[in-house]
Amino acid sequence: MESISSLTHVNLVAILQDPLIAFSTELVTKDDSRIRVIKRHNYLTVCTRVNYKSKRYYQMLGRYPGCNLNIIKRKAAEYISNVLSGNALANIKFEEFINKHFLSYIANHRTSFQSDSSRLRALITQFGRCNLASITVLHVSEYLNGLNVANSTHNRFRALLSRILSLAVELGLLQTNPVSKTHQKREANVRNRVLSPDEIASFMQHAENDIDPVASIAIRLCLFTGLRLSNVLSINKEDINLGTHSLYVPITKNGTSQTVVLNTTARTFINDALSLGYQSNWLFPNENNPSINIKSLRSIKKRIQARMIVDGFNEHFTLHDLRRSFATYLAKGCGDMRIVQTALNHSSLNVTARYVHHDQKTMLDASESASQLMTRISDVNSISNNKGTR
Repeated sequence: MESISSLTHVNLVAILQDPLIAFSTELVTKDDSRIRVIKRHNYLTVCTRVNYKSKRYYQMLGRYPGCNLNIIKRKAAEYISNVLSGNALANIKFEEFINKHFLSYIANHRTSFQSDSSRLRALITQFGRCNLASITVLHVSEYLNGLNVANSTHNRFRALLSRILSLAVELGLLQTNPVSKTHQKREANVRNRVLSPDEIASFMQHAENDIDPVASIAIRLCLFTGLRLSNVLSINKEDINLGTHSLYVPITKNGTSQTVVLNTTARTFINDALSLGYQSNWLFPNENNPSINIKSLRSIKKRIQARMIVDGFNEHFTLHDLRRSFATYLAKGCGDMRIVQTALNHSSLNVTARYVHHDQKTMLDASESASQLMTRISDVNSISNNKGTR
């Protein structure tokens, strides 16, 4: 293992600037081998590792640059002393950790937590009084396997618990995340609901004629931008730039920002919302209290769904199906999955592929196009070969 002489600013800057030291390299300080430095892409993680009574203990001390090295050294000494005295296990309880650390983390990294709020309450009921360090792989496995839910819901519970305990590891309160030793269940219920052109016409008619003018525009904007519901409802007027046909979304579900290109219809909806004249920074303010934005479109969605059933469209759709529909029609229109990936702000094409649904006619047309192209190539090669034999 590589090493540095001591924990000083000169040595740490040298590590950052040395191209021969690869990312994720862990270096030992010769002054105290229990204090380590791990090189990241644009910073260093300073931590301590202690072996005591056949157990390994880890504590993240801070990031460099941005930390006081004297404080780092003092924290390291305190942690090492706690380990050697048998007081290293995290005494903070699960519910206390949620309230003190996890909820603020969520607020800074996600715009909405509605879908996970009920699952979080269930996890607090199960693990709330447990010390973080006492939650084992066995405890997690028994809890997850005892859930009488669909495989997809099982995986959502697992993902949430993993995210909570991963934060505890990052903060140095746990050595490892016990959820990482459990397994996801296979999901066979991938949803591919896409509104047909006739359904979209019915949807648009009843949305436009709805009694709630704010929700009426918001739900149609969901369909014509492909944005997640939470991002539409939290649009700030300052983030709209109709001159460049764009909308800036400061933070999305995956924690990144996004600049959305606004098509003509989407820009019309935004102008309609602005013309409502509410004195609010929100594009979609609460009618009774314009200082806050509206939080849900469930009521208008139910009204539209009921009227569409009268029109003969009986298949249920969710608000997220509007995003899936936008993705599918965008893919048909441009034929480039990377454009769709960018529009939806997905981290990978694999995620995007789950959103795009191609009907049988589209697949048949694509197959015919490939067949005709290969036939033309074959005919050209055949003619060329015949000329060569003359």
